[in-house]
Amino acid sequence: IDAMVERMTGITRQLKTFARKAEAAHAPVSLARAISGARLLLEHRLQAEQVELLVHVDEALLVRCEPNRLEQVLINLISNAIDAMQAAAVK
Repeated sequence: IDAMVERMTGITRQLKTFARKAEAAHAPVSLARAISGARLLLEHRLQAEQVELLVHVDEALLVRCEPNRLEQVLINLISNAIDAMQAAAVK
């Protein structure tokens, strides 16, 4: 139960961050952190579809952007990849 509550807390926190109004200013954003946030929001779908998401990004890599928009783009890319793989045969 404790693990589930912690997981739900993390997802809720990420959803709140994701739902906030995008900031107008661009700032240095950790790409690894943005990918981690997107992965957290898609974790259930990744598990349901039995998709393994491998990420090889330097933790120190920063990109200048609006954090929420970057995460939205990553969520869309990962979702599209999952959709595309549904039709692929499992090897």
